[in-house]
Amino acid sequence: HLESKGVSVWLREKDVALDVAQKLASNLKQDYNVIMTRSDDTFVPLGKRAEIGNDANADLFISIHLNAASSTSANGSEVFYFSKKESAYAAEVAKFENSVDKGYADVPLSDFIINDIFYRVNQQKSAMLATDILDNIVNEFGLRKRGVFGANFAVLRGSNSPSILVEIGFISNSGDMSYFGNDYYKRVVAKSIAEGVRKHFY
Repeated sequence: HLESKGVSVWLREKDVALDVAQKLASNLKQDYNVIMTRSDDTFVPLGKRAEIGNDANADLFISIHLNAASSTSANGSEVFYFSKKESAYAAEVAKFENSVDKGYADVPLSDFIINDIFYRVNQQKSAMLATDILDNIVNEFGLRKRGVFGANFAVLRGSNSPSILVEIGFISNSGDMSYFGNDYYKRVVAKSIAEGVRKHFY
């Protein structure tokens, strides 16, 4: 919720995230073949999102989100990569994000065949990319740097490629949204993510 010149504007996470994702796709299309899991306000099941990438033999999977908290003081950016092991904090964030798709989020990890060597290589690549992208975002905006975490995100779990989930900021924080409610800054954050991709995928 933003107030500007006496006008109230309510922002929805899915709208801001889609807008940033579209700007990111537009940026990356200059150098890469980009496949969107959704291009409009259509819900795509978490498992289907990874499947779309796998069917296209994608080299990288990126999921864009905004976090939320009961306290409006929670703020900043963070980036996650898939990990079988996770901290208590990462588990809470994953639980929140996984809750959008009850049919998939609770599938036991043991139901996924994950080759350990393949998993470790993807995890290492994802963690390095996540670190660079978070640094880019924080350097551009001066937002709080919350960190890079490994977590069992359902949307990342089924991906055969390196994969990350970017929480660009908190939808519940007016300071963060003063940036991400603005079209210019949404292009800047998309560029920050794209620069990280170009550093690792060339």
